[in-house]
Amino acid sequence: MATRCKPCAKLSFALLPLVLCAAGCFGNGRVEIAGKVRLDGVPVERGAIRFLHGGNGAIATALIERGDYRTRMIPGPKRVEIDALKVVKRQLASNEPGAPIVNFTEQILPSEYNTQSKLKVEIIESNESLDFDLGSSIVKNVSR
Repeated sequence: MATRCKPCAKLSFALLPLVLCAAGCFGNGRVEIAGKVRLDGVPVERGAIRFLHGGNGAIATALIERGDYRTRMIPGPKRVEIDALKVVKRQLASNEPGAPIVNFTEQILPSEYNTQSKLKVEIIESNESLDFDLGSSIVKNVSR
């Protein structure tokens, strides 16, 4: 017959909340980041922002809506790419009755914010606010 060690049982019971918190609080190691994206002081109406993690190619992506974005990612250094699109043409998808309207868009940000981006940030902790104030040709400010 097995005997139970009462001090061990009490210790394991006392450690249970700590273990559960560690599993829930640190889960997958991702942190939440939110912020604003403005071009020449005006919120970017619609677009996307990508945070690329150096060596392993991991990407966190978020939609930008009325200047706001929110996403979760693994902390560390990131290269940031931002796209802002403007509808330049709307057209029916076909001549069929009830055909949907298709929006044709174009990029309104210079390539130094997306395909040629040199924007870099260090993601450290959760609930961090990270705003991007962009100029038509150069970055004015990246703030926390």
